[in-house]
Amino acid sequence: MSNLLKKIFVRLLGFEKNDMNESLFSVLSDITSVQNSVIEGKVHENKQEHYLSSEALVNNGKEIKEKNSAGEVYNLVILDESGSMSDIRNEIIEVLKFIYKNLNQISSQKTNLVSYFSFLSFCDQKIKYHEWNLPVRNKMKMNYNYLPNGSTNLLDACCQALLRMEKDLSNKDNFNVLVTIITDGEENSSCTFTPEQTSELIERLKRTGKWHFMYVGADHDVEKASQKLRINDFMIFKKTSDGLNGMKVNLVYSISNFYDKLHVNDLKRGNHLKIKK
Repeated sequence: MSNLLKKIFVRLLGFEKNDMNESLFSVLSDITSVQNSVIEGKVHENKQEHYLSSEALVNNGKEIKEKNSAGEVYNLVILDESGSMSDIRNEIIEVLKFIYKNLNQISSQKTNLVSYFSFLSFCDQKIKYHEWNLPVRNKMKMNYNYLPNGSTNLLDACCQALLRMEKDLSNKDNFNVLVTIITDGEENSSCTFTPEQTSELIERLKRTGKWHFMYVGADHDVEKASQKLRINDFMIFKKTSDGLNGMKVNLVYSISNFYDKLHVNDLKRGNHLKIKK
């Protein structure tokens, strides 16, 4: 990678070169072969700048400064397994592995944070839990029973996963959850939960300051769909090789910046975390 390209990325990210950690440079090297892909993996956030927001750690309008002790970060990916995802089945699995690999590198540099990874998929009335609170230091599976078919029961999958995670964390205090929803279409087959129930659940979790959401979509009105769920942050990707490469790079940047903010106890209302455009 040329020195000029590195300088451009450093400037975009707002980091000084000496402050760039190894995980970001590993991602930058991966971008060399997909420089144009980032253009297709576009990120939006309510017509504002390209940031991942976090509404965290506020009590009566005052920021809560937690002790710099070991906190826990739960990364939850909710993935569409409906039939329309079949043409990018292999690429999506590679996206997950890429995220997990970089998550491992990112979290290893934040010694005060312990990370976990969960991944589930949904189609028709089925919900598959492929990984659940897997310690990030452990090896990820090489193969998953991810076979896209059927319709999109997005609401049931989201609510069941969120309620399960909430129950698992009910006796914990010092934690944050980063939820990423990936889909190429809107809800069309849930039987248990309504749009109102789903959006109210998401809003309630967000108000705790510990839950953070990102909606990643293709082939539908992604902004409108995310707003229905009361998710402020969304990313649009194209179901092409370049589009998927751009999407995975953007997601790694958002996760890295999220961890940076957690590491220095700097999550506060209105403070946004940058995502690479």
